[in-house]
Amino acid sequence: MTDSQNVIPFTGGGALISPEDRRTALQNMRGAAPVVAGDRPILKLAKSGIWLYGVDETDVQENSQWAANPDSICHGYVAWKEGSLEGQVMVPMHESPPRVDQLPTITSPRGWQFQYSINLMCLTGEDKGTEVIYPTNSVGGVRAHKKLHQDILRHLDDDLNTPCPVIHLEVDSYVHKEFGTIYVPTLTIVSWLAMEGPQAEAVAEEENGGEPEVATTVEPPQAAVASRPRRWAAVSDETVTPQPTNPDKVVSESGGGDEATSTAPRRRRRRNAAD
Repeated sequence: MTDSQNVIPFTGGGALISPEDRRTALQNMRGAAPVVAGDRPILKLAKSGIWLYGVDETDVQENSQWAANPDSICHGYVAWKEGSLEGQVMVPMHESPPRVDQLPTITSPRGWQFQYSINLMCLTGEDKGTEVIYPTNSVGGVRAHKKLHQDILRHLDDDLNTPCPVIHLEVDSYVHKEFGTIYVPTLTIVSWLAMEGPQAEAVAEEENGGEPEVATTVEPPQAAVASRPRRWAAVSDETVTPQPTNPDKVVSESGGGDEATSTAPRRRRRRNAAD
């Protein structure tokens, strides 16, 4: 049963689709490895193992909860050359990614690489209400995205009406022989929400005897977890991806950006979300 109070009203950046179409689109993505879209601040995992977002590289508040919009998932390709974005092509999850041999010619020695993206909204703490986009083409980032997609699919097998995972942005690490400690993203699901729109309203009306309820946003319970110390050393598995201009399909031949530079990011100190 869907609680109409547990509904998340995402804004733009992924049209609300039917539960069955959402499940089908996610299944069709299983073999791909994706990209980004939107006009939101970019979320990234820095080389220091800290989650940051936006031009000012603001720290993500520890233990904060973020709702992931499954309808905003995009996949496609990105190309980097000498720390700059040479090209990017992305499409929403219900479209097949373009063939590599149909992409524009590039000179990047790494060639075109798969990339994923998804939109997130913060539900708790100082960043509550903030919407960001999380794009990545790194090995660890792609794995985290794929696991999230698989977790959503498994959940939809049991409940089509709450497709929106609420996650903690966490960090894992491993030791590389050459680069030392490498930090990788972990997207830990803590609960599930419905999504605001015709589908959610129809479910609420059916369950309340024909009387529609107003969909509102709920702040999930905040776990009283002690703040973990910041880890500042070493390298991140993440690659910074510049923000595209079109949320549905983008082909960018040039643009700014930085591919995992060693420059220390600017940060604003944040309090723990559980404080």
